[in-house]
Amino acid sequence: MVNLIGQLPEGFWLHDPATLVRVAGTHQATKADVATCIEALQRALERGRSGQAAGWLALGFVLQPERFGKRLRRDGMLRASKYEFVGSTISQTVEAVLACHTALGLSEQVRTYLESVLALADVAKGVRKSRLRLVRLLRNGPPSLIKSLAVSIDAVFKDVRPADLGAPTNTSAHHTAEQLAEGFSLLCHMYSENVGFARESFGRVDVEGVVAGKYLDWFADGAMIRRFTEWEVLVDWGTHVCSRAGDGNAYDLTPVDARNEMALRLGYLQSSTAAAREALAAPAQDAFKLTEFAERTYRAMVRGGAFKVLQDPVRRVTMHVPSAAEFWAIFTEENLFGEEGAHLSSAMQAYLIPADQLTEFKIRGVAVWDIMKVQRVFNVMRHWMNRYMEDFLPKDPWTAAQSSVPVYSHEHLRELLGKVMDPANAEGVLRLLTWPGDTVFDVQYQPMITDGTFVMAPLNILGMSDLIRNSLQHSRTRFHGGAQDDPAERMLASVFPLAGHAAKASVKYKHGGEEGEVDVLAVVDGRLFAFECKNSLVPTGPFELRTTLDHLAHAEEQLDRFRRLSADPEFLKSLATKTGLDCTNPSEIHTCAVTTNRMLSGAFYGAHPVRSLFELGNFILGGEIVLRGRPRRQVSGTRATGEELSDNLRYDPARAPVFAAMVPYALRYEFGESRVDVHSFGIDDALLATELGEIPHPEE
Repeated sequence: MVNLIGQLPEGFWLHDPATLVRVAGTHQATKADVATCIEALQRALERGRSGQAAGWLALGFVLQPERFGKRLRRDGMLRASKYEFVGSTISQTVEAVLACHTALGLSEQVRTYLESVLALADVAKGVRKSRLRLVRLLRNGPPSLIKSLAVSIDAVFKDVRPADLGAPTNTSAHHTAEQLAEGFSLLCHMYSENVGFARESFGRVDVEGVVAGKYLDWFADGAMIRRFTEWEVLVDWGTHVCSRAGDGNAYDLTPVDARNEMALRLGYLQSSTAAAREALAAPAQDAFKLTEFAERTYRAMVRGGAFKVLQDPVRRVTMHVPSAAEFWAIFTEENLFGEEGAHLSSAMQAYLIPADQLTEFKIRGVAVWDIMKVQRVFNVMRHWMNRYMEDFLPKDPWTAAQSSVPVYSHEHLRELLGKVMDPANAEGVLRLLTWPGDTVFDVQYQPMITDGTFVMAPLNILGMSDLIRNSLQHSRTRFHGGAQDDPAERMLASVFPLAGHAAKASVKYKHGGEEGEVDVLAVVDGRLFAFECKNSLVPTGPFELRTTLDHLAHAEEQLDRFRRLSADPEFLKSLATKTGLDCTNPSEIHTCAVTTNRMLSGAFYGAHPVRSLFELGNFILGGEIVLRGRPRRQVSGTRATGEELSDNLRYDPARAPVFAAMVPYALRYEFGESRVDVHSFGIDDALLATELGEIPHPEE
């Protein structure tokens, strides 16, 4: 690499792009060379040296366009958010490279990507102004601003309401509780960086500001900034492009593949519907309800004078938690309350793990059962405090705001949690669920906040968050550590024999100098099917979606290899010998990526359809699906035939009417002088009824 650099002209390399291309063409580029280009590009961008940055960006694309492009996008090197939202250096860098795109031989895909980067870099100017305004507000706020923010966001989770997508995007009404929590998390991180926690951080609440809803719009501004950083991720992952809409500072963020965007939106809808079903299922459980227990104990606590209104140093309510061992015994009881049973049942299906293994599993040394017991405690305390405020403070919002988020000493909280678990484990739970103030923050991952001495516990967020899932996501822990431990392929392989078809799991192969593995190989009526199973958590947004997209990109590589090798009859013969399957001369060959969550089911990655595990298994076994409350048959007989399975993967007939009923829409986000219309799809319920034949088409 040193010799190559020595042959390039001094100064601005792109003054003579032909020489750069010629010299690079004499060099056999390595993975280390790509890393050198990436590191040099980052240094130049950080120092504001756009000329140097342009040279390294161009050199990387000329040396190894595919490998360099993947690393560039994966590391987010051209995201303005990586450089305090200063987009000018990125703009100058990208403009210089695009000006030479013909001489550099840049592909259309690379040019489209760089044009998207250029558009987002322009929008970043307004984002930076918004961020700086929030920093000023945080710096000029009262000493205990962080608690005022926590009280405000906790109240959002007490009375969760649906987002009003018709409301302006810069208002809190437009955003979901989870999106406002992201805005709150960003504000806390900015506060830690620019102000820092002090002795007064968890003290007197700005009650007037909280009651007036002052901080909700701050959360909306924070959520808007988070939206921008998500757009950067979507552009880097190649799922969206950002382009100028005519003249001026108007832009469109558009999905590259409309079908895949529909599949993603439908996946989110199905996931939220499943969550709603879980909530409705809780009352149907035979077990005693946690809310019933909380209500009974609340009435007893009121009679026993457990709630006190103190005046010094501020008027507030304190809650004395009983210390009797008999009271705490129910929190360690292994019999689940109804709501917990519904949640555990849902988790077992999501994570493909039996109940005993799930509860015994440890996340950073903390057993899931201990996490469940902690949430049980906080859910009961949440009920107590909310009920007291409803009964005794309906006309005293000032005292309610000052009291709603309790603050404990670290030692007291550790002692409290030690009543429901081995006291030696309480510290581990606190570490897992508490934000220390010096790392990236998401309040739904780590709901408690510490200044090093005291811990603030937003009870509604602690009670409403999915602490198991979020702890897994935050710690990057998985129930199933490797391919040998992944139950998804075993489950799918077990479905085919139930339908009368042969299948094999974990089929390894070597052929023609290549090697790989097929998770599930099946033969159905003379047709060969190869499935690649990917197990990931249900993503809650673009940042978490990256894991699913990464898995699908890997599945595409594996299935592409299998398709390529399948053109060789000798490869098919070797598979038949290895597996005992009759696959030497299949009439058709199909490939499919299978996910354990609903995200992107119905999409295509390259030539490969994506299906969810349970949806696919249900189809093979001839199960019904429910659309608009009505069961619908998917196959002609009791089990899917080879032709029906082929048609399912090719045409997805069950999902076709749903996709046909999805209509485009756009949400407008404004940052200073720039505006971005974000395009997606939503279901038109009346159109869906028409597509399903429930009402005639207008032309009929």
